[in-house]
Amino acid sequence: MTETEEELYTTIFTALKHSIRRNILRMLSAQPMTFTAIAGNLDISTPHLTYHLDSLKELITKEDSNYRLSLFGSAAVDMIKRVEGPNNPNTVDARIDYRKVSVVLVLGLIIVSGFYLNLLNLYGALETTHNELLLESGVLSSELEKNQALMDLVKGSPQQHWVKGISLVSGYSIYYKHSFTQDDLEFEVDELYAVFYCPCPNAVLKVYPFISAPRDIMIPLTVQKGIAYQNESVSLVKVETYEFFEEKHWAKPVVWYGNVTAGESHDIVLPEAGWYTICMTGPIWIEEDGGILIQGLFEQTINGEYVRRELAEGWVDFRILENGEPVIFAVSSEKSNSISFTYHNP
Repeated sequence: MTETEEELYTTIFTALKHSIRRNILRMLSAQPMTFTAIAGNLDISTPHLTYHLDSLKELITKEDSNYRLSLFGSAAVDMIKRVEGPNNPNTVDARIDYRKVSVVLVLGLIIVSGFYLNLLNLYGALETTHNELLLESGVLSSELEKNQALMDLVKGSPQQHWVKGISLVSGYSIYYKHSFTQDDLEFEVDELYAVFYCPCPNAVLKVYPFISAPRDIMIPLTVQKGIAYQNESVSLVKVETYEFFEEKHWAKPVVWYGNVTAGESHDIVLPEAGWYTICMTGPIWIEEDGGILIQGLFEQTINGEYVRRELAEGWVDFRILENGEPVIFAVSSEKSNSISFTYHNP
């Protein structure tokens, strides 16, 4: 049965159940009538009559201000006459007709009930989808708010000197290598440290050290608050006295320091949102003349013995976790152009 047929049956059954609508159908079966004439005969108000006429829908038509029965309206009147018609001595036939009408009404009720049941199921599915979308929208809004500082970094003008750009990443790596002989020296500086922006407080910096040569080398991994090679908000950390002069070194606060080896990982708590510097060779120092000093892993003391490293190579992968889940963070491509290095560790 089509949707139009269901609507038609619903209109017929609704009309037959209501006495005023049955009276309207009876009146129109005798002759076409105007709105005013119908209201006068029924003695009801205009809004009340309008409501009932609207409910009859396909059972009546209107031509030249007169309401008439449609084909379906005539069928409805015939049904009324059979149910409420004059007494018939053949009570068996009347009872059979009544049963037929009852069957039709029950079938119509079943059809309408099925329609509304489907409508109720559809509403339930739509409500579930709506709630899921609301939940997803809340998650997206939370992520957007959390990463707003990162978006501002990318959109805004960089505030540091020598900035080339800022990248948003989910993980990053720093790399160290030196190799030297009597005639040659190779030392990578720019890759052994990185400046990154942590977007949330009390996050965990997860670091994974890897060493390719030599396997027993210790990496003095260091995390400093701020951009370590900028001469701002630094503290005096070391004074070296010589015969005719002394050297002073300043540095940004050290958040974490440890000698790490390959095959282990470390969790480092970053107490505040903001810029940090991670370096594979100890803290980055700022000299008295404004130069930047980074240590090399050319020599180490292991178990009380001095060890000279002709070759050293390794790297550290790191990412930032919030509540155990990786987050997007910013890495600056800024590199200082005034870095020098020393042959020993701090």
